Amino acid sequence: MDATPNRAGAVYYNSDGSGVVRFAASVSLLRTARISPYAKVEYSPDLGGDQIDICHFAPNGTCTQYPDHHDGVGIGLGIRSALSSHTSFGVLVGFGKYAERTRNFVEAEGTLNVARHVGLVGTARYMRWTHSGSPHWFAPITAGIRVF
Repeated sequence: MDATPNRAGAVYYNSDGSGVVRFAASVSLLRTARISPYAKVEYSPDLGGDQIDICHFAPNGTCTQYPDHHDGVGIGLGIRSALSSHTSFGVLVGFGKYAERTRNFVEAEGTLNVARHVGLVGTARYMRWTHSGSPHWFAPITAGIRVF
């Protein structure tokens, strides 16, 4: 890594991806409606090796590295719509305590029902983080199984 003064203020990511595990439970607030509000609670454990090393370059060109952890708990409220008898789509806004700080997020969720009470779910999230005054984003894309 070339640490020169012309990189001052730049952010270097040693890795642009890492594994994230999330355990979540959601509840529909109006079960019979086609468009239904829902609430979601989640827990993301810190699995040790699942970190992104981030380097902030100082004006003199030196690099300060730190590991970026993704562990935490969160809660959100959203709206889910049944697109057909086999698919649904939801949008959620929430907040949580991740890496020892309170952070807001927006998440999109899509579900494909594969059995009567089982679906394959995919989520995409946008969460803005700041460290030492430098912003960066954390946008995990997850896939999992939803039991309902």
